[in-house]
Amino acid sequence: MSFDSLKNEPFSRTISRIKSYVHEPYRFELLTADGRDVYESLLVRQYAQAKHDFQIEQVLDSASIQPLISVVIPVYNTPVKWLEFCVRSVLDQWYQKFELILYDDCSSDPETTSMLTKLSLLDSRITLVRGAERMQISRATNEALTHIKGEFVAFMDHDDSLEPFALMEIVRAINTHPDVEVIYSDEDKIDEKGRRFGPYFKSDFDQDLLLSNNFISHLCVIRTTTGLKVNWLTPGTDGAQDHDLLLRIIELTTNFIHVPKVLYSWRQYPGSTALSHDEKPYALQAGKEAVKNYAVRNEISAEVALGPWAGAYRLLRSPKSNKVVSIIIPFRDEPKFLRNCVDSILSKTAYNNYEILLVNNRSQLAETDSLIKSYSSNAAIQIVDHPQPFNFSEINNTAAEFAKGEFLLFLNNDTEPINPEWLTEMVAHIERAEVGVVGANLRYSDNTVQHQGVVLGIGGFAGHLFRHFPADECRHFSQGLVRQYSAVTGACLMTKKALFQSLGGFDAVNLKIALNDVDYCLKVRDHGLRVIYTPYAQLYHFESKSRGYEDTPEKLERLNREGKYLIKKWRNLIGDDPFYNPNLTLDREDLSLR
Repeated sequence: MSFDSLKNEPFSRTISRIKSYVHEPYRFELLTADGRDVYESLLVRQYAQAKHDFQIEQVLDSASIQPLISVVIPVYNTPVKWLEFCVRSVLDQWYQKFELILYDDCSSDPETTSMLTKLSLLDSRITLVRGAERMQISRATNEALTHIKGEFVAFMDHDDSLEPFALMEIVRAINTHPDVEVIYSDEDKIDEKGRRFGPYFKSDFDQDLLLSNNFISHLCVIRTTTGLKVNWLTPGTDGAQDHDLLLRIIELTTNFIHVPKVLYSWRQYPGSTALSHDEKPYALQAGKEAVKNYAVRNEISAEVALGPWAGAYRLLRSPKSNKVVSIIIPFRDEPKFLRNCVDSILSKTAYNNYEILLVNNRSQLAETDSLIKSYSSNAAIQIVDHPQPFNFSEINNTAAEFAKGEFLLFLNNDTEPINPEWLTEMVAHIERAEVGVVGANLRYSDNTVQHQGVVLGIGGFAGHLFRHFPADECRHFSQGLVRQYSAVTGACLMTKKALFQSLGGFDAVNLKIALNDVDYCLKVRDHGLRVIYTPYAQLYHFESKSRGYEDTPEKLERLNREGKYLIKKWRNLIGDDPFYNPNLTLDREDLSLR
């Protein structure tokens, strides 16, 4: 089906061609090698698939649950052009069992008030409510919510736009998960010329990411009974009222479902938050207060600071205790790197309750022997000999038996801490009852990314996001934030000793060299615990200085064998990572489109 034929179909809207865009913090080229616009192609495919499901599969006719959905739109002096676009995008929905509540928060613009009157006459499902006084968005939305009759509420801004199949996809998700409390979708931006850009392809539900940023945002649909339990929006949270609402909902339920399709477009024009947070700076402060209030309600000892980009936040947790961390560092010679690693830990680490276990795997150089002897007088350093053939899993499992700490930190010998708080930050997360693994922000010596999280399925087995891109550049809305991943690298991986031993440690039989870290993280998640990545524990990683790269036929054959084992064991997750997005590529590590 061609793009031109789609443009003329009844429910479609023009998908304008764009060549490339730059939008903080999401940035990538949209053109393929042959000049096609890959995001345009994605939108066309998405529309075509929805049209097929609606017309051929008749997904709505077969849906046993067909709830009334209340679409709530607070309005205040909206440019009439965008207000009309917004309302008509609701009326054009393929799923017709909805009501639309337009709440006029005392608009002073006569064009807006006149347009509201005209729009209210278009359809009997539209209810226009005019406020008696200016209340701002939180109170105005709450007032609008007193007029709803629906089982679910869809929140929409007064100048934005829905895809015509948006509510159909929401109903499909409800039928798949009848007990769902919150449904959300991917989203993008739309400019004054109707051009679509800036897509946000989201993770499945991630509570830690929600504390770092309101990644759920739009489209967000909430079960009415759930909203009533938390009394809907909090007055005074204007600008971050939806973030505050979600943070209160997760104290009751985390039954959230993600629809990985772009169903909602933010309108970008001068004065809109979609253009820049600078347009509404109070929203950033309101978001910061929402996260702070969540921490207070849940007795989390933490400060809240603004994050690396507008709309992001950092919940700066303080460790509750000062428990011993056992830092396990395997090595085979490479004394220069070992010295740099150990000495940098000793000189740069603010957290003071740790021991270092140096695990000697068949070192032969006299310089290495001399270095080991120089460390033997340091009470914080323990030397463990492991003269067996190289087996990364076995080496670390053996060393863990000697560890005195309640927390284990597996660390490569070719790493170097950057910030003094690196270990403090990791401890603050690993001591959380719901967390089983914590990973760090690793960079190459040229300050490009080595590790900022592992995604299952990239490259066939698992890959590192953003590898070789500038480490301090935010290329995606979730970059630079504390969040969950399915796995993190074993080059710097912290876990609880009791948990590590109860799960059998690293797999020393099937995953002797590679992918043992991924396998362990998946065992931890299968055990019901989280794998956390924190960008605030920063280290250099010079990578594979002892073991070397997978660059010989023998090593490649072994990697392939271990990869096949991982795929067989975790076949339900490889290529379907819940903390990634099915619209993004598995061929590269740059988050470009699939």
